[in-house]
Amino acid sequence: YFHKHGLKESQLRFAPHAIDNSRFIDTNGNYENEAQLQRKALGFKESDLVFLFVGKFERKKNPVLLIEAAKFFPEHKFLFVGNGDFENEMKQKASKNVYFLPFQNQSQMPMVYRLGDIYVLPSKGPGETWGLAVNEAMACGKAVIVSNRVGCAVDLVKNNENGFIFETENLDDFVEKIKKINRDNVKQFGKKSREILKDWSFEKMAEAVELKIIKNQ
Repeated sequence: YFHKHGLKESQLRFAPHAIDNSRFIDTNGNYENEAQLQRKALGFKESDLVFLFVGKFERKKNPVLLIEAAKFFPEHKFLFVGNGDFENEMKQKASKNVYFLPFQNQSQMPMVYRLGDIYVLPSKGPGETWGLAVNEAMACGKAVIVSNRVGCAVDLVKNNENGFIFETENLDDFVEKIKKINRDNVKQFGKKSREILKDWSFEKMAEAVELKIIKNQ
């Protein structure tokens, strides 16, 4: 993008778009324990595969597409956390394997991401320039499925390594990608997510800025 607009390589340095990854680390297991209690309260079994959407129920994030996809997988659970303009429509269309929780305070997010096994962001845009929730879910060691309109997809999501990218608004492709996630690979995908995110941190961002400043002095 910057090259296209005339900037030279010497003017550029890669600084990752990051979150505070350390905030999502479960040092003493409290987040996981709390999440397991909440999953039981929702009626989820330990063996259930839970697909999670966290965010605003708005047009650009396209949560309705995940509601539609859930109908193809009665054996799985689909959990939506948040609120927004599409909430009533989503609840009307929801099948029996779809569950809802209200908007959660930021302090709860390290636990909330652990309610699911796979984080899903089916955005169609415009305006989903990155999707920092994907960073947060990956910091929690979760597999991810995102549409190709999610800005971070090209950098953070590696097909069949930590999750999958599907063609936006293509329900068939979306369903096919969901089919590829199972109990055998979901934990490995989650591990890979955390590994990928090591290079997407505040520390790496600060290091890039510091080196650029030193170079220019």
